Amino acid sequence: MLGRELKNRKVSLIGLGRIGSAVAKKLQAFDCEVSAHDPYLNHEDFLSAGVQSVSLEQALSGSDIVSLHCPLTSKTKKMINLTSLALMQKHSILVNCARGPLINEKDLISSLKNKDILGACLDVFDKEPLSESSELRSLNSVTLSPHVGGYTLEAQNKSALEAAQQVKNWFEQDQPVLNILPPAYKWAKDLED
Repeated sequence: MLGRELKNRKVSLIGLGRIGSAVAKKLQAFDCEVSAHDPYLNHEDFLSAGVQSVSLEQALSGSDIVSLHCPLTSKTKKMINLTSLALMQKHSILVNCARGPLINEKDLISSLKNKDILGACLDVFDKEPLSESSELRSLNSVTLSPHVGGYTLEAQNKSALEAAQQVKNWFEQDQPVLNILPPAYKWAKDLED
């Protein structure tokens, strides 16, 4: 089994929020050429992350690796489909650790079987857990993990402390529990009901 090095790869991030920005920083340590598509950010946000701003089409067509880091909204649901997959290069790899429904899984399976793209790495799925009968399980060009991207001791401890702080705020200061989607998030207006 031979892998591929990250060094000098062109990587496009779809979504450059908190997680996308952290991924960009890590990729730069591998000398990757990192670009990103995020319609909710301004030019300064891309400069501060040290990445080039590109259109969705440029991100898909010009990359060795396309990694999804966007929320699930009415605009992003099934954004990866036959049309978008057709833009990708035959040697490209798709990574999704964000939200399963960003990808039309049937279209992805078709593209992988036809060798339209090289492979996919998926931590999230349209329906979880991934069905035992899913064709994704039988493809050698797919690496699967069971939605455990954030399952570390540190992440779980941080989540527990944040939850405890919110309960404390509620009882001691009569403050509302932290809104999951603060109004500052421009993409929140596109969330589906």
